[in-house]
Amino acid sequence: MRNKIEIQFKDGGTRPKSTKWGDLLHNKRVKLEKSGTQEWVFQSLMLLLEKENFDKITITKICDKAGINRSTFYRNYENKEDIVIKQLETDLGCITQMIENGSSENEVYHYVFTNCTYVLEVMELGLYNVVLKYLTRVQFRILNMDGIYINSPKDRLITTYHLAGIINMFLNWLHPENHIPAEQFIEVLKKTSWTY
Repeated sequence: MRNKIEIQFKDGGTRPKSTKWGDLLHNKRVKLEKSGTQEWVFQSLMLLLEKENFDKITITKICDKAGINRSTFYRNYENKEDIVIKQLETDLGCITQMIENGSSENEVYHYVFTNCTYVLEVMELGLYNVVLKYLTRVQFRILNMDGIYINSPKDRLITTYHLAGIINMFLNWLHPENHIPAEQFIEVLKKTSWTY
């Protein structure tokens, strides 16, 4: 029988030595807590935006609404804009995972329509520039991965122009008044794709 290894802590308590499995469980718990915190903070921001302008909302108000400490906020975010960016990153990560796992275009667009309609609210509540700036950075990263480097200011402006058009198409598609089936939207999107 193996001896149980325990660690003596300064407070006098003893706890079992961590194991690889214990570390994995801890990391999963931390990720779950982080995603829970992210969701609370994002929802709190959205609720506050219903009553106040983004510029008037303070970190303290967000933390109070989410029920977290400011230190927790700053451990996860740099500023208020980062709340929206982290949510976009989470959803783009899910979409990327779906694509890598071979999901159909329809499944991906269904995910977007089901889970990303908050982007409409964010845009309507005055955070259009935050979303556009983030998605433009993502677009440039994707182009760079494909070996396309956009160095001139003229090409950056053209790329930003096209990206803004695509974003507005998505926003219009997400809006209940303009919704068409995903298959039709995919065809429209393909017709509007651009090249240099």
